[in-house]
Amino acid sequence: MHSTKLLLNKTLLEALFGFYPKGSRKIRFGIGQPDFNTPANIKDAGKKAIDENKTKYTASTGIKELKNLIVNKFKRDNKIDYEVENILVGNEQSTSNNMIGIR
Repeated sequence: MHSTKLLLNKTLLEALFGFYPKGSRKIRFGIGQPDFNTPANIKDAGKKAIDENKTKYTASTGIKELKNLIVNKFKRDNKIDYEVENILVGNEQSTSNNMIGIR
């Protein structure tokens, strides 16, 4: 039987199905609060973006520069060719909206 403390520290999937392998490192975003401080490079990139006035909403299908990086990663590491137009990057809501739109 699991202790109460153990159950409180686990997500429902972990508790029911042993979702994560034992001893694996977990980063939980379930409540919107990571369990670590924001790394310096991320803080610096955010400050730089503000200084460059990159403060508007992006395209719902993702930022072209990021999509290019993803295409190159798949080509280099996985030997898979994709076109930038076939890559969709977004949060849950934008991805859902785009997927509904292409049905």
